[in-house]
Amino acid sequence: MAVSLKELADMVERDAASWAASGDVSRLCEAFKTASVRDVWARDPHSSPAWTQPLRRRTLALLAEAYLPLVTSLEDPAHCLGPLWACAKAGFWEGSLPRALLTRLGADGGVLLVAASAKEHANLWWALSSAPPWAQLLTVQARNELLRSSAMCLDELTADELGPQACANILLACARLQLRSDPLLGRLTACLLEVARRADAQHLANAWYALGELAEDRGYAPALDELQRLAAHVLQRLPEHVPAVPAAAGHVAGGIGSRPGEAGAGSGTGARPGSAFSTGVGSGGAFTDQALSNMLLACVKLRFADRTFLHRLTAHLAARPGPSHQVLANAWYALGKLAEAPYSHGSNRASLHRLAAAIQDRLQPESGKQAQAGGAAAGPDASQPEQGRGGGAAGSRQEQAAGGSGGWRGRFKDQELSNMLLGCAKLGWRSKLLLRRLAAATGRAAPHMASQGIANSLYSLGVLGCTGPSYDTVLRQLIEALNGSLARAPDSWAPQGLSMSLWALEKLRPGEAQAATEAIAAECSRRRYEGFKPVELCTAVWALAKLGCQHQGYVAAAVEAALRAADAMPGATAQDWANLWSALAHCRHRPAQELLHRTSAALRGLRVGTCAIGAHECTDLLRSLAVLRLYDEPLVELLTRRLAEILARRLEEGGPGSEVDGHDLCNGLWALAVMGPDVLSSHSGLVEGLLREVMRQWGRAQAQRKAAAKAGAASAAPAATAPASPSPDAAKAAPDAPSIAAHTGAGEDAHAPFGRTGLQQLWQVQLELEHLAADSDAGSDGDDHSRRRKARSAPPSDRASSPATRNRSSSGSDGAGAHEARAGLAGLARVLVGGDGSLLAAMRPAAEGGDPTTSVLQRQVVAALWELRHQLAAAAQRHAQPHAPSHGPAASAHAQHQHAPGGAASVAGGGGGGGGAGGSRRGRRALTILAIRQEHPVLALGCRVDVVLELSGGRRVAVEVDGPWHYMANGQHLQAETGGTVMRNRQLRRIFGATNLVVVPFYEFRALASLEEEVAYLRRVLGLGLGPGRAGRRVST
Repeated sequence: MAVSLKELADMVERDAASWAASGDVSRLCEAFKTASVRDVWARDPHSSPAWTQPLRRRTLALLAEAYLPLVTSLEDPAHCLGPLWACAKAGFWEGSLPRALLTRLGADGGVLLVAASAKEHANLWWALSSAPPWAQLLTVQARNELLRSSAMCLDELTADELGPQACANILLACARLQLRSDPLLGRLTACLLEVARRADAQHLANAWYALGELAEDRGYAPALDELQRLAAHVLQRLPEHVPAVPAAAGHVAGGIGSRPGEAGAGSGTGARPGSAFSTGVGSGGAFTDQALSNMLLACVKLRFADRTFLHRLTAHLAARPGPSHQVLANAWYALGKLAEAPYSHGSNRASLHRLAAAIQDRLQPESGKQAQAGGAAAGPDASQPEQGRGGGAAGSRQEQAAGGSGGWRGRFKDQELSNMLLGCAKLGWRSKLLLRRLAAATGRAAPHMASQGIANSLYSLGVLGCTGPSYDTVLRQLIEALNGSLARAPDSWAPQGLSMSLWALEKLRPGEAQAATEAIAAECSRRRYEGFKPVELCTAVWALAKLGCQHQGYVAAAVEAALRAADAMPGATAQDWANLWSALAHCRHRPAQELLHRTSAALRGLRVGTCAIGAHECTDLLRSLAVLRLYDEPLVELLTRRLAEILARRLEEGGPGSEVDGHDLCNGLWALAVMGPDVLSSHSGLVEGLLREVMRQWGRAQAQRKAAAKAGAASAAPAATAPASPSPDAAKAAPDAPSIAAHTGAGEDAHAPFGRTGLQQLWQVQLELEHLAADSDAGSDGDDHSRRRKARSAPPSDRASSPATRNRSSSGSDGAGAHEARAGLAGLARVLVGGDGSLLAAMRPAAEGGDPTTSVLQRQVVAALWELRHQLAAAAQRHAQPHAPSHGPAASAHAQHQHAPGGAASVAGGGGGGGGAGGSRRGRRALTILAIRQEHPVLALGCRVDVVLELSGGRRVAVEVDGPWHYMANGQHLQAETGGTVMRNRQLRRIFGATNLVVVPFYEFRALASLEEEVAYLRRVLGLGLGPGRAGRRVST
């Protein structure tokens, strides 16, 4: 048979008809085989794709025309399967020959296949898996019948008769055809293991790839012991000592077994094979670069994280001198995904560095004219923020032959770039040079990326914390691509991509984030969150809330989606529930009670272990319930009990890994304080444990600060003129603790480990504990009657602030038992004051905050108060009586000159709560405002009051001007105060007196049309100039 293009083409054109006329089927089959082998054409020195491809197809067309009349009379399965394999290998599906050959094989129930060998059966499966959809060879039913007949024949063959090549290639065909027949797949795997000792390296690689595809697409995976045995055969061909392997050009030609598997999950039939080494035969064959990367990808899909196996694969791949772009991208992505498994890279770090260096070298900075070409549409990559899930590998678009850097052929495809970024995120790889080059290439490719590639890239940059000027351009390019993609094809965005993008925008906070945030929020709302998994729904609404997109319609759609299923959010974790409730609290969206009940039921149903509720989830949920003023006693009991268990385990086990962090401690204590004194009392044991843990962590942070300051001073002493820098010893002081600056007292370092917000929360908790202690001491001197009289004298809003109070009252458990619980908290007020006193000294300045600021609404109220003051002064002058105090114009002017925002003595006590309530009618009419003090400090509370009014008669009134942030933001709850506002009012009433706190809600004051109406409104709520019993509403709680 001819070995060059010209000779074979001339021979077929001259003799094909005579071969068919004489029935010379063998010669025709040999010509088919020769025409399909590409290496034969390469031997022609004058060959080039421009003219060989048309001539090759013409040659195959002539052979098909001559062979077609003979098909119906064929009795040897080899005479059908040989030409069919040749057409599949050459990609020749035109004409009627392939369909006729398959029809002949399936005739009479596939009786012709009974005599076929294992290799011929494998060729049949492979040919069907290689056919493009447009070929339309057989109906689905006819194809399945043909494959069923072949499977029955295979079942009659022994493992030795099947051989490793047929087993591997049929598994590969099943993966491509997305067929799942557990008996057939199980038998092929078992037979492959029986004969694996004589398997070629490429057969093992194809089997690994096929099993990975079947696991991902069809849910089939062998048993763990079978995977371990298969891995052992691979390790026998990968010695521990990694030899330096020279680069090779191409792979050995031959049958189906010598062709490498496709380049990764999601690859199409047109994927270019990776560069390969000589495969050889038997155990002496070497794995190609692509085979090694494909096996790493298969480990991801099979969730197989054997440390030795993964280390060996990575080491051998890293030692190769010139792997292709696709191989590098797939391997890096796979190693990143495997980092999520219980797998430590350990000694494999050197191999990772070599792979990273190879990727970095191929990402040389490009000139402005060398732009990344369009990318292939890739399957969704199922990656997830904090709770990440794995996904697809590189796409299958052909690499470009020119324009690469560093002398390598081609460049990274769009999806390969995003997958490598994702690998860096999973590996925690933060090499600045690699990240900047990879991010820059990703930004250039962004306009052509599929939606999931854009989402993966943003997510990866968010995980890696890629912010600052070095990444501004990349983030702008990705966000522009996101906006364009959402505008052009919103349905191309999977829920996961939308959720990941929102999470990334919240972490990165780029300047262009607002428009993208609004676009994603609108798309999520348009879909009503249909198709979102619990983690995607909760992450999306959490990120939207944190980004400031608090449109109540968006939040309501998320709550509706959470309640849509019969069992709300099936499969949701405690973190998902915590994220959802944190978003609701951040948006001040009080949901229906049904969500509260379903949350309680879902959390009770979570099993102990990986899905158990953690400290962060407990405290986040408690804080959210406190902010929204929702109280479900079983849920609060569940969360506090779980938090106490975690705290007790920390005391037993010790170590930083098991502790409740500062954020959780402050949130948990603050939430219990907001819920009211009765809740604090009923959980006194937990409160004490949390307080003592606060003191322990503060003491440790103080020791670290002192050590860091001492080390910094020692390192600065020898060279006083050198720039100050933190000493390395400072980092060694406690490697498990947050980073502490060498110089204390600057920024948030002085507030570690709680931060300014945490210290403010602790201060408010301390105030509640001191009140309980004082209440307990006062109660111990009286009897039950005096305590009941004291409770009746409190405002109704205080007595009903906690549903727990109502529950205990109705059951008769209030009384001596509740008093004893409060008495037990008396000592807790001294816990945060203990030690060296530094915590208390840090809490007060944090609570007082920085320079006071006033809102527009507050300035309007103050202006109306000044007008009211002038009117009252004029009225007092007109109706002054001889026995009345002197409050004439001169006194008013003197008081006006004394006024200054924030200046004046602070309120230290109750301020004469009855000064404005008693006295005669004549005295009440003579009341005037002596002073108006804005942002007045209240030392006893460590806070500022919007306005303090000093009235004649010694009465002081605190006025709080509450804007929308002090109230719920949805539906019928628009006038309901938040939990923090209720606690603030409770504390202010203790200082000023129950009747001397006036709240001016924004929704009432903004409804007033003129200054006269504003003054009249303030007269009414302050009870000035009105008769007895007409003081108006004071505090809405």
